[in-house]
Amino acid sequence: MGAGMVYAPRARDRYGAMQRPTMLGMSTESNIDPSWQDHYLHDEWYKLDPVYQACLQTTLPVWWGYDTKPNLIVGLGKTSSAMQIGLFNRCVQELGVRSGVSIPVHSALGGFGYIVFSSYLPVQELMERNRDHENHLLALSHRCMADLIKKVTPRELVADPLSDRENECLALAAHGKTLDEIATIMSLSERTVRFHLGKVCEKLGATNRVHAIARASYLGLLGPVH
Repeated sequence: MGAGMVYAPRARDRYGAMQRPTMLGMSTESNIDPSWQDHYLHDEWYKLDPVYQACLQTTLPVWWGYDTKPNLIVGLGKTSSAMQIGLFNRCVQELGVRSGVSIPVHSALGGFGYIVFSSYLPVQELMERNRDHENHLLALSHRCMADLIKKVTPRELVADPLSDRENECLALAAHGKTLDEIATIMSLSERTVRFHLGKVCEKLGATNRVHAIARASYLGLLGPVH
């Protein structure tokens, strides 16, 4: 049985679109090819993954298995799509993984992640062997994810990270400061502040400062804003 960890500072953006997660790490004894996680991210399999979707909807362990198709998620009562079954079939054929249990972790600031324990066993056999350990898995997963997230700064999750000056300007703007007030606080010219905030909008794909603040908040760049 192997363990992989997935994390997203915000599971969905302000428009409801699934956000690209970050693989925090993978430890496995099942000889899983590391390129699998690259495909998972690059080919956006996370948008299709029924395990990811199920973990978004609960705080309890999610048991899943290929042999229970067309209901890949145990107890959900939802028929999986042909594409989802195809993804699981590929997982079986290429990795030998038939089942697993994923532990959702939802942070206080809206971050989301889950730790997945995969297995070669049929899911019913896996559940019979490990169902009594659910509470231990929950506790260990939350502790593990909390420790891992501390090592990943939000700016590492942005393709073109914000500079310290850009972050400071954005944080002050998020707290309602005007351009003139930000300039005074940071001992900069208003023109320079406008330039920094313009770069923030460019890097976050925002159309204006309000949009940039919303994007940064959903990405977890600002932390709690009071």
